Amino acid sequence: MSEPSAAKPTWASPPRQGESAPAGAAEFVICDHTIEGAQAMLDMRSAYLNGAWDDFMRYRIAQATQRLYPYRALVEPRVALEELELPIAA
Repeated sequence: MSEPSAAKPTWASPPRQGESAPAGAAEFVICDHTIEGAQAMLDMRSAYLNGAWDDFMRYRIAQATQRLYPYRALVEPRVALEELELPIAA
């Protein structure tokens, strides 16, 4: 017995008579992204209202850092400027 597919529902209408296929495709994509964006906003709002905003932001920063700098763990950590003992110029 096969499981039902987990396809996302779409509410975009088919192209109207006389409308070009690219215009119908653009409407479909915009509708799909609008639904995804609305869900993302609801997720962020619920994280804020549940008091998990700081944990959520730490997770997002860690995910973005991993995505942007995948080889970061291979590089030796740099010393922060505050930790360096630099002579003060007079």
